[in-house]
Amino acid sequence: MTIKPPGHDDELADIAAINSDSDWAIDESSVLADARFRDLAELLPEIVFEIDLSGRVTFINHQGLLVSGRSRADYEVGIDFMDHVHPEDRERCEEANAAVLRGERDGADEYRFMRTDGSSFPVMARTTPIFRQSQAIGLRGLIFDISEREMAERALRDSEETLAGIVNALGDGVIATDADENVVRMNPAAERMTRWPYADARGKPIDEVFQVVDTASHASLLKEGERALRAAVQSPAPVEALLIDREDEERHIELRFSLLRDAAGGQRGSVYVFSDLTERRKLERQLLMAQRMESVGRLAGGIAHDFNNLLGAITCYADLLKKQLADSDPNREDVEAIAHATNRAADLTRQLLAFSRRQILQPRVLDLNDMVSGIDKILHRGIGEDVELKTELGEELGMIRADPGQVETVIMNLAVNARDAMVSGGNLSIKTSNVTIGEEVAAAPTTPTTLVAGDYVLLEMRDSGDGMDSNTRNRIFEPFFTTKGLGRGTGLGLSIVYGIVEQSAGTIDVDSGDEGTTFKVYFPRIPETPSSIGEGYTPAFIEREISETVLVVEDEDMLRNLVSRILRRKGYQVMEASHGHEAIEVCQHYEGPIDLLVTDVVMPAMSGRELARRLIGNNPSMRVLYMSGYTDDSLVLSGGLDSGVDGDGPPFIQKPFTPTELADEVREALDGPYSSEIHLSDLNLEPSED
Repeated sequence: MTIKPPGHDDELADIAAINSDSDWAIDESSVLADARFRDLAELLPEIVFEIDLSGRVTFINHQGLLVSGRSRADYEVGIDFMDHVHPEDRERCEEANAAVLRGERDGADEYRFMRTDGSSFPVMARTTPIFRQSQAIGLRGLIFDISEREMAERALRDSEETLAGIVNALGDGVIATDADENVVRMNPAAERMTRWPYADARGKPIDEVFQVVDTASHASLLKEGERALRAAVQSPAPVEALLIDREDEERHIELRFSLLRDAAGGQRGSVYVFSDLTERRKLERQLLMAQRMESVGRLAGGIAHDFNNLLGAITCYADLLKKQLADSDPNREDVEAIAHATNRAADLTRQLLAFSRRQILQPRVLDLNDMVSGIDKILHRGIGEDVELKTELGEELGMIRADPGQVETVIMNLAVNARDAMVSGGNLSIKTSNVTIGEEVAAAPTTPTTLVAGDYVLLEMRDSGDGMDSNTRNRIFEPFFTTKGLGRGTGLGLSIVYGIVEQSAGTIDVDSGDEGTTFKVYFPRIPETPSSIGEGYTPAFIEREISETVLVVEDEDMLRNLVSRILRRKGYQVMEASHGHEAIEVCQHYEGPIDLLVTDVVMPAMSGRELARRLIGNNPSMRVLYMSGYTDDSLVLSGGLDSGVDGDGPPFIQKPFTPTELADEVREALDGPYSSEIHLSDLNLEPSED
């Protein structure tokens, strides 16, 4: 290596030539010419060296000999300094040394120092020119081993990369700031929740990127002069707040805050760690609503059975009395009023049971388009003339399986809710369509929690009325929650809708803003067609001589006597029992066949199902008709009990009923396709030990 500093001339060339021919000599201009400094250099743990303009090493201390693996004699022969530099670093090192001689840079440089065995290690060299008579004649310097420093730096980089990997993998958002509270770091979760890419957020004030407000007051927690979060520094309890993201959407978050301090205790930044509670709060609201519905459902279920027994008796007696009165009889109007009031009471009971998802449903395979078309006229009357109703029925709409009466209730209640939101009139549209929900759509944050991937029939009802704020939207399905004035609503309408949809294995979602509300009801789509219902069976309503024997089992005396009276008037031979054990005893003493068992489902000591199982064992040809106003017994499989016409379950009649309805159901039970084998399989009970 030859170094050519500015002003290099023949004189300097002569000096370099003399030095190259001389023995190991220290120029008299060098500080190392002084024995004291030379001895000091030999004691230093760093490498001390001098090189001339040709790049030959003119001096190296004892540490240099140890590290390089060479002897003093090797250097006396002459060694180029670049032999100590890794081949890949030599060009850069030569340029750096030349720049130091030219005074264009300081003498600090880093490269790899080579040993004679071919190994190398990282060093930092600090060099300075050697002058004689104001002319640079070489370089001297110190070489520091920075292996440990590089190891420490590498360990630090690895640690930082590991920490960054952990932070980036967290589901919680993490934002770090500097001492001026400007963003210096964000993980992907924080980017997702704030909707601020780190590239846009970096260097911006924290309160611009991370807008958090108090849940109740919406007061900022981070604004300068209002840093309420400071009071919770290092607090073990997190702070719950609302995060307003970049698109002004709100998220419920749980926030932890910590100060970063330097070695002197001063603040060098802050760290904000936050979890998204939005989905959890939604699930908590659903759980709370479910618990409330369960409580009211238990109350409704507890009284419904007895209440419907009484209503059944009132309904039947009113109907019998009405038939005995002429149209001109002044008492006829009073009897009709009694029947009307009884029907309203029965409707209220059914609504409570539907709301609590405890009503016995009678599902059918339905075409939702037919349901909407069939209820169209009723809707027009119900919503008023100032509301324009539009329907858009989907083509080739799939079938659903649901109770038709309950589907009508869903449509009517949603229509009434829409009408109440359009005080000055407006538009109500009803749309049906086939939709398919994929796995990725079902997992999206905007998708209803209970909606899973699959095929659905969608009922969409959209109004142009007043929208709802987020608080109202979150509570609309709660029982007894209403925004109407006193006496204008029970708060059960949408709760009933929710209960019916859930009991029908569907899902309901609502979208509302400042204007307009859209309810979306998803019913699972099934591959059946309405024509598949009851194929090959037609009820046998034929005039005939009635001679069948019917056993009526009912623990409510008034209702039992009434049912027996109605059936006797129709010509049936009727036997009565107040409970299961009495019914078994009656059958044991009766020598003829019993054609039909009409029994309540819920009775003391023995249920109607158990009684039917025992009696069919000895009377294989006996048919069964179940009665109930409410039951949570396992007869109601999967939340519903199908009627005999469907061929899917035992005949059933819901209390309260009229004499005509009772007579029709008895006839259907006797003439329908049910056999004792079907009864036994439907009951799904183990053989009795008796």
